[in-house]
Amino acid sequence: SSDKKFVSCCLAGQNLTGSPETSFDCCRAGHELTGSPEAGFKCCPTGQIYDGSTCREPKVEMPQKTDCSSGISEGMYVPKNNILLTGKCYVFGLENGRNLGYDNRGWYATVKDGRNNQLGKFKLCKTEACNSGDSINPNAPFRIKDIHSVPNIGENVNLWLNNARDCGHIGKTAEYEKAGIFSITKWTKGKYCLGGFESGVSPTCGGDDSAARFNVLDPQSCIPVEVTEVPCDIHSLDNNCIWTDGSGRC
Repeated sequence: SSDKKFVSCCLAGQNLTGSPETSFDCCRAGHELTGSPEAGFKCCPTGQIYDGSTCREPKVEMPQKTDCSSGISEGMYVPKNNILLTGKCYVFGLENGRNLGYDNRGWYATVKDGRNNQLGKFKLCKTEACNSGDSINPNAPFRIKDIHSVPNIGENVNLWLNNARDCGHIGKTAEYEKAGIFSITKWTKGKYCLGGFESGVSPTCGGDDSAARFNVLDPQSCIPVEVTEVPCDIHSLDNNCIWTDGSGRC
């Protein structure tokens, strides 16, 4: 066995797996012993389970299906019950049909996806530790962490959106104290409007690739966005249930 405690004769390319509490068997590469006392044990491809008759993928519980709101098509991973939560990750879609991302010029802008723009994957945080599970209400200040990097290089992940204002462009900062303080409210047609807690947020550098800034003179200004929840961890098994086939199964 791998821990050198048990010995058996196995065919070439096989390894002894199991334990005294379960069972022992010789499994080939890419397989492991799985099962239960009730169903028995068998060598199955890694990640599968044995149900007593066959090896199969484990069943993943489907989250409760919610009706799609107006303007949201089936298959999109929208915030559950339309409630934004701290610790969750979101993509912001702008009214020009493009997503907000970090541009190679050094700020966030709504430019076409490509090598010069890294899609922003934004985590909403009320604290520097970014504790999970708190609802984001219109009167609640929060900061935004982008868990993605800058274009091409792959550096500067998990940095905060900064507090650039007036003629500046909102970019990245590693310092929590220099992070912009945002607010967000529900808007029309299933959208939200992203603003600031004390200052407003408005476009700067006009055009299709407009960036954003904090506007101290207009605290009511905000930018309409379509908010889509996305996985913070692209390797999580929970991601299997983002899509449905319409029957309630993953």
